[in-house]
Amino acid sequence: MPSKLKICKSKADVRELIAHCKTTGMCSHDFETTSLQYYNPNEYPLCMGVSFQPGSAWIIPLGHKDSPFQKNWRKILRLFAKQVIEDFNIVKIAWNFKFEYKWWLSIDIMPKGRLFDAMLAKYCLDEEPPHGLKEHVTQFYPEFAGYEDKIDKKVAWADKDADKLYEYCGLDTDLTLRSFIYMEPRLIKGGFYNLFRNLLMMAVRVFGESEYRGIRIDRPYLEEIMGIYKTKIADSDTTLRSNRRLLKYERKYKKHHLRNLIEKVELEIEEIEEDDNPNAATLIANRNKKIQNYLAGTFSNKDRYDGFNFNSPKQMGEFLYSSSFGLKLKPLKQTKSGGNSTDEESIEAIKTHDRSGFMDQLLIHRGLVKLDSTYISGIHPLLDYVDRVHANFKIHGTVTGRLSCGDPNLQNIPRDTTSSDIKKMFIPPPGYLLLEVDYSQAELRVVAELAQDKVMIDIFKRNYNIHVATACKVNDALERYDEIKAIIKKGDAMSGDELKDPKNKEILFWLKQKKRAKTINFGILYGQGAKKLSIELECTEAEAEQIIEDWFKAYPGVRRWIKRQQRFCLKNEYVTNMFGRKRRLYNASSPKPYEKFEALRQAINTPIQGTSSDFAVFSTVILREEITRGKLLPPDMQMCYEVHDSIGFYIRPADIHRVIPIVKKICDNPLTQRYFGFKLKYVEMKVSAEVGLNWGSLNEYNPKEDYTTWLIKKAA
Repeated sequence: MPSKLKICKSKADVRELIAHCKTTGMCSHDFETTSLQYYNPNEYPLCMGVSFQPGSAWIIPLGHKDSPFQKNWRKILRLFAKQVIEDFNIVKIAWNFKFEYKWWLSIDIMPKGRLFDAMLAKYCLDEEPPHGLKEHVTQFYPEFAGYEDKIDKKVAWADKDADKLYEYCGLDTDLTLRSFIYMEPRLIKGGFYNLFRNLLMMAVRVFGESEYRGIRIDRPYLEEIMGIYKTKIADSDTTLRSNRRLLKYERKYKKHHLRNLIEKVELEIEEIEEDDNPNAATLIANRNKKIQNYLAGTFSNKDRYDGFNFNSPKQMGEFLYSSSFGLKLKPLKQTKSGGNSTDEESIEAIKTHDRSGFMDQLLIHRGLVKLDSTYISGIHPLLDYVDRVHANFKIHGTVTGRLSCGDPNLQNIPRDTTSSDIKKMFIPPPGYLLLEVDYSQAELRVVAELAQDKVMIDIFKRNYNIHVATACKVNDALERYDEIKAIIKKGDAMSGDELKDPKNKEILFWLKQKKRAKTINFGILYGQGAKKLSIELECTEAEAEQIIEDWFKAYPGVRRWIKRQQRFCLKNEYVTNMFGRKRRLYNASSPKPYEKFEALRQAINTPIQGTSSDFAVFSTVILREEITRGKLLPPDMQMCYEVHDSIGFYIRPADIHRVIPIVKKICDNPLTQRYFGFKLKYVEMKVSAEVGLNWGSLNEYNPKEDYTTWLIKKAA
């Protein structure tokens, strides 16, 4: 059935639409806007579509140039919002509701009552991408497939034809309403409603508000390090180009390149002579002139060799692998197009075979370029007019349930140990400090709970560091835990030269054992085999296999759980996590060994990764409720990010000592029994707290510290 469309042309029409929404208790809505920048005061919604019954849609024209409400669109939109969006009795529906949520916040409207994100409903029912409305429509409402093609994509949104824009927007809302009616019963029948209602839809509020507020950036500091990194990259480039093997290669390559150019022209001359062309003399003279130019060092843009391009996979592949006068290394893997890979994994794997030092220098250079393009010069254009960046936290971004992030991707912000200068640009507003609570070894705690492994449970109950404890356990030295932890702590404070001293042999041994334990701890979670672990641990595959075997001997309960999980996957072709997420793994019955192996790997990884992420997200939900109500936490405390298992807040110094114990209590043991029907039996989730003047200077929370003096010291 095609959609019937009505355009609101007067305030009376808008009031009639409000009445219909109140009567049906439904409001599926969608904004069409000038851009995605809800935080930019120069951007605005062009129109809003509303559907309250399947098969029809109404349009409220807003800021579009042909809108009857162009001059007072905010007033008209608020009239509707106060009566519908803030009405607790009306279900508000949207596809990717977080987008609409932020536009509502931009006009000081807080959506209230029951919200329904049809995209997240689809995500619960089918976690595999794509998650767009257009793809969903093609599958479930094929008669409407391609309806977006009527919109001229070459024309800016603000300049699009009003009639076509309104029709497009109306279909968005109608088809979203139909999807809501189709999917909600299936969420309930499939047992996903607790997950959807209590976690995902609440996360829309949490991250919608956090993204809208944004994260404050120290612009002067950012611009200062932009200059610093520009110099670093230039110096790194010079170092790379000065590498003796590369210089030697370039000398030979230039001769080779010149010879190829000349041979090509000589071949052309031979062909001209054979063709008996009447203009042969002129053509041959021109080509001889070209050869003379080549010999004199004069080239056209097409023929000129401008030096080695470190970003060219072709040039890099020739130098590393294929050229007879290059490094002649053995490639790790091939690309999809059949060439030899020059990605970071390949470089890391084969760099030990390079005696020239080029590979190490290349990795340093690539790291600097990536840091700059993503987090330094790349962040600068993302700043809004009050120096904030508005990252996009994607609730539906991964098949496991773990959050992903973009614009910028805060998940990949370098650690303090590698690039502490970058995190320092992220600062709290005036009068606030930054509080970060970080889940301690969350994924391994989830493993201990799922596997009911007695050894691992005991380690967590003793508050041991799991990586240190694992190093002790596989070396039959768990009874020496405190002593070995002290040895490792001492080693962490030593320089590389000190560790080379033979008298510090034991310290170096335990440092390596802890690093190895951490690698294998996470390697097991991600299903890494001996081959991949051997690369990371820089050992043989046989040694890696023995390390894996020793690990499973240390934690036999985990091995039993993995086998149970894989058997369940093979039988049912899906797995679930504690919060009720379902990961469909149809390739478990695939005849292709690689596909089957990957499904079994996911059967282990998904419940672990998804559960640990859901604990962190659910904690932000509970914390938001407490902040919003102003009961336990101050109402001006603001969440600014969630990165992996860490949650960041802006907090006033005077509130820190009262707030941190409350936050830790909530995060350590959130109300999962009430909302999801389960409670951890064997371990407890644990968070630690850090406080700082910026993200790059966080320090462990000290109950005796007077944090009210920090801002005074900073000002001084």
